[in-house]
Amino acid sequence: MTVSHQPIRAARRRALIGVLAIPGFAMALVAFLVFALPIYSTTDRLLAWCVWVLTTMPLIRYLRRPVGVPLLEFVALQYGVMFALPVFYEETLKGYRFTSAPSSEAITTTLTLCILAVVAMQAGYYFAAAKIHLRPRLLSFQSSPRRLFVFAVASVIGSVLVETRTIVVSANVHQVVLVIFSGDLGIALLGLLHYRNLLRWWESYLAYLLVAASMLAGLVSGLTQYALQPALVWMVCRWIVQRRFPTKLAAVIAAMFFVLQPVKLTYRARTWADNSSRLSFGDKIAIYRRLISDHWTGAGPPSEVATSVGQSSLSRLTLLMSTARFVALTPSQVDFKHGETISYVFYSFIPRLLWHDKPIAQVAQKVLPVEYGWQSEASARTTSFSVGHIAEAYVNFGLAGIVPLFLLFGMCYYVPVSLFKNQYDTPALAIVIGVTASVMWIGTTIGNSFGGILQMTVVQSVLLRVLTGVPSKPRPRYLRSDPLRVASMPESGQ
Repeated sequence: MTVSHQPIRAARRRALIGVLAIPGFAMALVAFLVFALPIYSTTDRLLAWCVWVLTTMPLIRYLRRPVGVPLLEFVALQYGVMFALPVFYEETLKGYRFTSAPSSEAITTTLTLCILAVVAMQAGYYFAAAKIHLRPRLLSFQSSPRRLFVFAVASVIGSVLVETRTIVVSANVHQVVLVIFSGDLGIALLGLLHYRNLLRWWESYLAYLLVAASMLAGLVSGLTQYALQPALVWMVCRWIVQRRFPTKLAAVIAAMFFVLQPVKLTYRARTWADNSSRLSFGDKIAIYRRLISDHWTGAGPPSEVATSVGQSSLSRLTLLMSTARFVALTPSQVDFKHGETISYVFYSFIPRLLWHDKPIAQVAQKVLPVEYGWQSEASARTTSFSVGHIAEAYVNFGLAGIVPLFLLFGMCYYVPVSLFKNQYDTPALAIVIGVTASVMWIGTTIGNSFGGILQMTVVQSVLLRVLTGVPSKPRPRYLRSDPLRVASMPESGQ
């Protein structure tokens, strides 16, 4: 097919997506009613289907008209995966003080809360899109590619040294140092420079090495997100510059997730203990390598391997029953927190150097699992538990807090998307990519997702402007308001 026919073919495929949506949703309804596990009532199945429809509609609209960055679509789809699909594979919970499934009433309430949250989030997003137009001058500046490369290399190396504790930083300034030496920002800069052909051949090789080093630093932390996020940031840079979704790279990242997932908890138990400070970076890499080798070489027949990987991976793809437990016990056994775990968002801008006892952003992950019987205080030091935004919002304010909070979340999700719409150069675009990487996950705490957006953007903008900025040349008038064209999803297997 000739190049001139490709836009017509793409338009026909996008139209076909809309035509197939309705029968697709009808088939999904049958699947939810027939194939959901027996523990879920008919009401639960219908509500789960409603969640699936509400969370996939934004992606369908985006595929029909692929304009901008699909941040809301990605976030909404996570709620569909985490709250609707578990009716097919999650039937019990196992915690420190219990092994049982929540009541049917709690599950029904949880699915209802999810519907309210998704609707409110989308309403907040589209309200912001209609009323908020951001064009900050702080993010509009030009930089020398050579200076950007040096800055990016220093940022990634500094981040790796701090994260691996090769350089020990006081807790009072740890977060500030990670904002200054941001691995996400450094990798975003390297990715944009590489795919815009602004690096020499040896600089590109160095960029690949730094991405690998950052992934290894995340790997030894024991958190899968930190291990894969450098590759995700690099993938987003390629997507934006080449205007084509990197399917092969996305498949590699997914494969890495499945490889790491079965041994992650064992690794944490060995390296998060009180005496783990004696382990060097090399020791931790060796432990992970040995665990992966032992698991995959002695895993047994392929059917057993598939079952083991499936169970460990699916346990990461659900928040339904865990949220239902929080709903069931609040406030009958555990009182509302009244904003205690999310207050970090409002004072996160205060440096820990000035407030030595400032609570951490992950307070919900440390406190709530212990209070609700998921973990003991000892196991909380060696295991990370995903609370999720809906559960955290509910345990703080109950039903009354879901709609207002998720309206605000939706507006916050629009901010990086709005910045993407403007014509920005490499440094500003890298900052926006870094911000996007920090807010797009729904399994983290609210404070961790939204607490550092403002200070991260301001501090990194000032640093890049001062250290890498060059006098800007005036653009032609016809280019000054041109929006940045952002990549669309692939039309075929690319």
